[in-house]
Formats: sequence, C-alpha cells, structure tokens
Amino acid sequence: MHRSLWLGCALCAWIWVYSPAASSERVQGQRQGLAPQEGLSLPPAKGRAPFHLELRLKQAPFRDAPQDAPHVIVHASSHFRADRPFTLVVFFHGWSGCTRVLAYLGKEARCTPSMPPAPGWGLLERHERAGLPSLLIVPQLAWRKRETKTGRFREASYLRAFLRELRDILRAETGQEIDLEAAPRSVWLAHSAGYAPLRDLLEQDTPLPGTSQDVVLFDALYEDAAVFARWLRTPGAHKRLVSFYTSDATTQAQNRALAERLRRAKVELSFEDRELESPFPCASPLVIRRSRVGHGRVALTYFSPLLRALGGCEPGET
Repeated sequence: MHRSLWLGCALCAWIWVYSPAASSERVQGQRQGLAPQEGLSLPPAKGRAPFHLELRLKQAPFRDAPQDAPHVIVHASSHFRADRPFTLVVFFHGWSGCTRVLAYLGKEARCTPSMPPAPGWGLLERHERAGLPSLLIVPQLAWRKRETKTGRFREASYLRAFLRELRDILRAETGQEIDLEAAPRSVWLAHSAGYAPLRDLLEQDTPLPGTSQDVVLFDALYEDAAVFARWLRTPGAHKRLVSFYTSDATTQAQNRALAERLRRAKVELSFEDRELESPFPCASPLVIRRSRVGHGRVALTYFSPLLRALGGCEPGET
C-alpha cells in the first residue's frame, strides 16, 4: 500500500456524514430494510421519488458488515421518474467507510446504533442538490477497514447480479420497474481507495450500463493509469474520465502518466493545474484538474457541481 494513500485515507476518516437506524424490518427473506433515524428529511420509498432505502443483499459485494448495517443505500432524486430516462450514479468510498456515514447529514450519525456518533458527508442531499433525474447507489465496501480491496466487484459477472438484485428489491419496495442496466447514462465515482473496485469493473468484458458513461476519480488515481486509459479508448459507449488530484505526489504523478498515455494516443484532453472551471469542458474525453481542497474534502466539494455539470453535457458531446 502506498504511504500517500495510507495518509490520505487516514485523514478522510475524520469527515464522515451518517445517520443511525432507529429500527429494522425484514424485507423479502435475506434482504433487510433499515428505517432511517427520525427527523431525516428524506423518507423511505413510497412508490414515488424522492425516496431512499437501506438494504441488505443476498449477493453483497462484501459480507463483513454487521447485521444492523446496510449493504447498500439507494436514493432516488425528486427529479427521478422510473418511466423516463435517468442517470445511474454509483459512489465507491475509501478506507474506513460505512454507507450511513456517507449518506446522511448530521453531526451524530452512526454506522450502527451501538457505534459512536460522528459528522459526515450528506451524499443523499448532495445528490438531490445536483438536480438530475438520477438514482444514486452507495455500496458498502470493506467494513471500516484500512484496506484497498474490491470484494465481489472483481468477479466478471457480479455487476450484473448486483444490479439485478437491486432491481428486484426496488420493484418490491416501490411497485415500479426500475431497470438499472437499461439506464441510458451512468456516472461512476470513486474517492481515494474506492478506485480499486472501479478499476476492476473497467478491466472486465462486461460493459457498464448506458450509452453515455462517466468515470470520476476524487484524488483516487494511485496506480493503474493504463487501465483507465484503455477503458477510455475502448470503442462502444460515449465515455468521459474526470480526475481530481491534490498535493499528493502519487496521484499527481499518476494523473500526468494518464494524460501522457492519452496524449500519445491522440485523445483530446483538458489537463490544467487549476480549479475546475465553468462551463465544464464537455468536448474533452479526459478532464484533469487540481482540487482546491485537500484529500478528505475533495469528494464533498465537487460531488454536486460535477454531477450537475456532467448532466449538462449532451450524450456524445465528447
């Protein structure tokens, strides 16, 4: 493990956002719906957006989460409609993560009811703020560990099984047919060590959903720049890669290596050592920018504005 990754991920453990579950109920056999803490502004699914669900899965990417913690949190924005085109958004967390810490706003959220409270990220509200017709999925990776592991995402057929199980649960919980594999657009975001499961997905023959695909790395390109470059150049969907780096020497070097690979391949790119500008450079398949904030806050800072900017790019504009 790179020393810079260890230090960066140690810092991000101080800024989690999450909310405890007040109670739980069984949902279809091995699945379990976990009711959010009272007072949250985002109610459980009632068949119409916005809604969010905390779920236990038969085919979880990792099996080490305790029984009173979700394997995944799903959030539909208020602009989402199951019978209209939508964007699938998937977020992979870094070390020491738990889905509730990532998902909820508040200073006293808990990964489980028995764990100590901490402030967190509020990804559900940041997702809502982006203003897109989108569905956010936040899977639980290695439970509260300082490890860069990919779990079942390294398996060639797992992504399809994961999305189909979620489809079945959403049908049962909302009464709507939400085919995640048929989403016309998908955005895949990774913070820090979350690059590892995303890298493994990009190496597989199974394509990501959508005819328009965006991959976003929040100070997460620690190695394997060649994998991301190869994915971007592989024909098929309209693809875009956005990568932020900080003062970390490793992610700086890897982003430069990525840019050089694609420059030699004659891929149009936008690599500037400055803050991400507005309007977003939609015409560039590769966009690399320096973050104006440190490693622990990069995902929090850019999550909403970047999703909004990507939503403003026409499919095929790259």
